[in-house]
Amino acid sequence: RLTSIRWNPLLRPTQRNIHFAMARLIFVVALVSGPPALGLLVREPEPSEEGFCSIPIETGALDALAPSTQVAANSTSFRPFFLKAHKVGGTTVMVALNAFVDQHPRCTQCCGQTVCQGQPLGCTGHKSLVVMAELLRHFEPRLQLESDPTEPQNLLPYEERHALLSSVTGKAEEYTSWIPSSPESEGRVLILTVLRDPRERLRSKYYFNREMKSCPPSHCAAKNMTFLEWMQMDKVAGLKSGRSLESCCEYTSMLGGSTEKAKNVLATFFDVVGITETMDEFLVTAARAMGKPPSQLPDPSSPEFTERDNSDNKEPWTEEERRAAEELVSDDLEVYQFAQDLSTRRILQMWDSQEKLEEAVQGYRARR
Repeated sequence: RLTSIRWNPLLRPTQRNIHFAMARLIFVVALVSGPPALGLLVREPEPSEEGFCSIPIETGALDALAPSTQVAANSTSFRPFFLKAHKVGGTTVMVALNAFVDQHPRCTQCCGQTVCQGQPLGCTGHKSLVVMAELLRHFEPRLQLESDPTEPQNLLPYEERHALLSSVTGKAEEYTSWIPSSPESEGRVLILTVLRDPRERLRSKYYFNREMKSCPPSHCAAKNMTFLEWMQMDKVAGLKSGRSLESCCEYTSMLGGSTEKAKNVLATFFDVVGITETMDEFLVTAARAMGKPPSQLPDPSSPEFTERDNSDNKEPWTEEERRAAEELVSDDLEVYQFAQDLSTRRILQMWDSQEKLEEAVQGYRARR
């Protein structure tokens, strides 16, 4: 198998050179052999939203939702656009935001791709990445205060951000029917995202792939390799596309392609930036931004919030793994550290005081 040659960090330099040469040769053979062979080396498929989003929503389906995913709402005054990265706790956020929209959650998760009842009222699934990629082709963010990038004044006026969303065309256009026709229309778009420590995100991705039943060992390199070997595979292959992009540098990729642009996009485009490691603070703030009290957040102990947690399947870090991970995600780590500062400042601004934020967080945690 193409994944059978394993990286061994204990090899002597001469042996390691041979190891790299063999790996490069295999990669070249895979390229010549075509996509099927190349897929064995780098492709790590995840469950697709395509089939899920192509199923029409039946009339009355909203009324049949489980109580844990339904929130009473008279009208939706905000439409969430949640840029959903992989393995950041995004499903938790998506469930919470979908619950605030008076519409079947699949309509919002699929960004309107599925057949909805009425106009879609948001975009919270992975199709948001397609929308953002198209938007960033025409968006070069500029800071109003370059000396203080996290200053709230750097956030573009809503009218300008709405214009950017409305300009999305091409392959992403089918996921934009939720965007209001004008900035004055009912349903202002609330723009959010969440970032996780990229070292932990990388490790979570590896263990998620190992547990994924839909991917056989012949197509999932993680099932044939140690964590260290799996991280080194991206370097050996030398790829900057497909799986390796998602592993090493998804933040820089989904936010414009460079660390500088990624940080400027976060500062100028997003109303709320969350951090996975402080998820409760982000959730209560997202509720506030949507015009809902934290008490209307879905039950934090519900299966929708917990079913994807794979913490129990992970082995403890080794020092060698930590060093390798930090090197692999160095660009994303820079973006993440900026996002931490930005998130703290923006969230505190929305609550006016640390005391009010802590009171909301404690109230939410008491429901567990």
